[in-house]
Amino acid sequence: QIPFPKENLIPLEVYTKFVIFSAFAFVLISFSQRLYTFMSTAGRLWEFFKIVLSSIILIFAIISFYALVETETFFSRGILFIMSILLVCLSFSFRMILRELERFFLKKGCGIRCVALFGKEKMRRKIASKINKSLYFVMQFESETFDSKKLDSNKVDEIWFTKTDGDDSGREILEYAQIHHLLYRLIPDVSG
Repeated sequence: QIPFPKENLIPLEVYTKFVIFSAFAFVLISFSQRLYTFMSTAGRLWEFFKIVLSSIILIFAIISFYALVETETFFSRGILFIMSILLVCLSFSFRMILRELERFFLKKGCGIRCVALFGKEKMRRKIASKINKSLYFVMQFESETFDSKKLDSNKVDEIWFTKTDGDDSGREILEYAQIHHLLYRLIPDVSG
């Protein structure tokens, strides 16, 4: 029942600037925490921890900005608390929805990279087992020796070569990949 003067309310422009600054800052902080990497194999707990950390860094950045640059008390401490909870909940929920959509499309074959793997038996087997466990890659062709006649460049997106000592076929594979515009990955052994 006590009349509250309208002049004491914070103008909408202040809130608008604050929201725009916070949104850009949160995206930059999340990017620095590697939350926007492609083909991420990080677990959900790791993502949640990184989102919480990004939110905490943002709150400290806002407090520091108002203490050092604006040199005044932040207009609402409650809004910082609510904002941090909403950031964590909404960001994590949205990322989980995107993760499930990504899995759905990968199972349908969209976005999968087809790999041709060449190299010595022991090392090639280790890498092939990791490729077979991945959602992002599928083994299209596998051989110890490279033969351009056996490989169909239309069915392959990447060529991986496990280089070991004394194996000099890497140059030939690289040239084939360059001619056919395929991604080439060299995987050296321990000594390499």
